[in-house]
Amino acid sequence: MSRQLPDYDTVNDALRRVMPDLDAAELHGQLCGMLCVEPALREADALGRLMPSPPEGEIKELLHALWTTSRAMLEGGEFDFQPLLPDDEARLESRVEALGHWAQGFLLGLDRMGLKDRKKLPGELPGIAEDLGKIAAAESYALDDEEQDENAYMELVEYLRVAVQLFREELKNLQAGEGTETIH
Repeated sequence: MSRQLPDYDTVNDALRRVMPDLDAAELHGQLCGMLCVEPALREADALGRLMPSPPEGEIKELLHALWTTSRAMLEGGEFDFQPLLPDDEARLESRVEALGHWAQGFLLGLDRMGLKDRKKLPGELPGIAEDLGKIAAAESYALDDEEQDENAYMELVEYLRVAVQLFREELKNLQAGEGTETIH
């Protein structure tokens, strides 16, 4: 079953009217990071951690759609997770920048849920978190050969997709094995 995220530009435009310093990619990354740590997190609680006041109107509807679709993708086990990023028609520089913001948001989402020491995580997760940090910290990418650059971007998006799904599964397995202990 394929799930569809709201349109990036629509979410981004509505979000910028409420929170000018936050873009849709970073917001989605934060939501997904939070959901990976706490799949039972309520929508209102998550948005309360991200927004200065409860969302209203168009942004409330868009965030609800983003939340429910993201949660379904992460919980579905169908590996159809997609990060909210500009579409392929956007300039590559804009897509690369949004990818960095998404990775940064994901790491912030983990932090918001108390998962600050990622070195203690199981398996490949510490390395994945480090990779996501590198994606988030990159100030620019060499954009010399359009076809190569496009392929490199697509590979990074695919890496991010798989990384988030691995995070979710590993944390889920860790939580199931720990019983009532916390992973924070």
